[in-house]
Amino acid sequence: MLLLGDGVETVGIARNDEQRARVTADLRHMRAAFEALLAERQNAGRAEDAEARVAQLEDDLLRIATELAEAPPPEVFLAPADAARELGMSTSSLYRAVRRGEVSVLRAMGGPMRVPSSEVRRLADGIRES
Repeated sequence: MLLLGDGVETVGIARNDEQRARVTADLRHMRAAFEALLAERQNAGRAEDAEARVAQLEDDLLRIATELAEAPPPEVFLAPADAARELGMSTSSLYRAVRRGEVSVLRAMGGPMRVPSSEVRRLADGIRES
């Protein structure tokens, strides 16, 4: 009969097993507390890292905004008809000035001719001085 069990489903506690079970439970509790503390510190470290990254990004954005505010406006390119209208001359006169080399223009790989706005300003200043 003893081999088949006595109807008890839990294993009996031998001498000194109570103390071992208590120490094991205490160790599990201490390990859980240590892991919770470690996770808390890691999260705090991540929060500090995140705050540092946010501060760095804000500094970068401020630097970029300052650079953009101080940068000259981008060059505007005008069609020959628009440039001629601003200069108060005919389009054919502008084309003649281009052929003579008096006006520098841009032409993108067989595309339409464009006159930089800086060139229009230079020519307008020259016309006003005359």
